[in-house]
Amino acid sequence: MYRLGYIYERGIGKSINIDSAIYWYRKSSNLGQSQASSAIGTLFLDGGYIKENSDSGMLWFNKAIIQNAASGYMDLGEIYEKGMVVEADLELAIKYYLKADSVAQQLQSMQ
Repeated sequence: MYRLGYIYERGIGKSINIDSAIYWYRKSSNLGQSQASSAIGTLFLDGGYIKENSDSGMLWFNKAIIQNAASGYMDLGEIYEKGMVVEADLELAIKYYLKADSVAQQLQSMQ
């Protein structure tokens, strides 16, 4: 399901369809696919194809970290480092980056 969302978001083999991308990302996220949660967060934060909604974006990134996604921690680290929709907080950014690294290492050790 995540891949279907990605295909619709990127327009691979068809026209870009953000509504369909979000539909498939949500289904995937609801099944625990954390990468889909991060993808939706990015769509809301960037506002390129849909109306920017930083509150919704942050909710989806937080869902990704609840799902223990390294990508969600990285995204939040970048948001806090750059002060994108929140006040910049380098200490918190570093905590998110370190957690992303820890989660990634845990995943690698399981393989």
